[in-house]
Amino acid sequence: MKQRAAMMLEWILADFAVDNLNGLYTGGHSRTYPKQVKEQWDVGSSAFAWLLWGNTPFRPSGEAAILAMSGYLPPEIIHDIGTDRATPYVHKERKRTRHRIRFSEMKNAPVYKYSYMRKEYALGSSQGGLLQPIQQHTWDLTWAVDDPRGKHNTFFTIHPYSSPVELGMYFAEHLGPITELVVRSKTTYDSPDKWTGGSPYEQVFQHEDALITLCDIPPGTRFPHFAGFFSKDLSRREEDKSGWIFAQGGEALIAFYPLAKYEWQKDEDGDWRLLSKQLKNGGVVQIAPAADYASFEAFKKAVKALPLQATTKPKPGVRFTSLRGAQMEFTYDETPRVNGVAVDYENWPLFDGPFMHADKGSRKLELRYGKLRRVLDFNAVKIEEWVE
Repeated sequence: MKQRAAMMLEWILADFAVDNLNGLYTGGHSRTYPKQVKEQWDVGSSAFAWLLWGNTPFRPSGEAAILAMSGYLPPEIIHDIGTDRATPYVHKERKRTRHRIRFSEMKNAPVYKYSYMRKEYALGSSQGGLLQPIQQHTWDLTWAVDDPRGKHNTFFTIHPYSSPVELGMYFAEHLGPITELVVRSKTTYDSPDKWTGGSPYEQVFQHEDALITLCDIPPGTRFPHFAGFFSKDLSRREEDKSGWIFAQGGEALIAFYPLAKYEWQKDEDGDWRLLSKQLKNGGVVQIAPAADYASFEAFKKAVKALPLQATTKPKPGVRFTSLRGAQMEFTYDETPRVNGVAVDYENWPLFDGPFMHADKGSRKLELRYGKLRRVLDFNAVKIEEWVE
């Protein structure tokens, strides 16, 4: 039992290590909160990152007290995975939803996570839909900053969905009062201005550092609008007559092409909200490192020259060639394609990237860093490590 516990601890820490950028947990995930979805450092995991990787400012956290007092140190390979961002990489993960008790044909739906990580930024996502009640975060861009305290170093979009159907899928309470019961503790759940939560009408597809998000919201849906979060900490934001919106956060150059008309609203804390009231909606996201371009204008010129076809009728769809030359095709409710090949969700790995690999059902995780290898084998209940 002690061996299994030690192995599971390494498994969980390796999962965190590969998804963090300078101590901040990035990409699609759940159990986030209204303040923390914007200020990503202000979470319990930052204390763990400070203790384990030493790559973020300390945030006092009771959750980390046991780790701090234990004297535990992660294996060298996990520490290196958590801190080395010298070479960009793609990382995939397969998760599952929590138990569904109503309104679903399956008890645990699969979650397909995709991340593109580099020293300047991380872009990460899940496929959308209702994967976690109330506190889902479907996708985001996180850019690196010297000091993340008080910074909103992120960009994302959302359809702010609220429904007893979502809550009833995961909670046993009567549907009549269920929303009121949830709002007692999760006060923003039933707010049209919320920045957290998933939607059954949102679908996302990512390849490297390009992403397409699509929404097809039925008439009569509560909160029938689409919103984009534009941080107060962006160093610039410009609208172009081509339809693209260009921005910069840290060393991350951002291009966003909204599929429908929108307006701007300023939030109380200084962030800007792109608000679009079209039911068929979405956007195209292209990120690039500033070092790849001689100027911001050069980046804008390169993006505007990319092949792009976007429509919202009869349903949202996009054909887009990214800055890295990938031909992305995505139509709402259809399997996305890259360079003409459909994305193979059926064989999506449990973990796969340069640092980690595990096949679904294998009960075995291989960690890789340089020539160092470490395997957590839950079939034999043992850890093996060697240098190739």
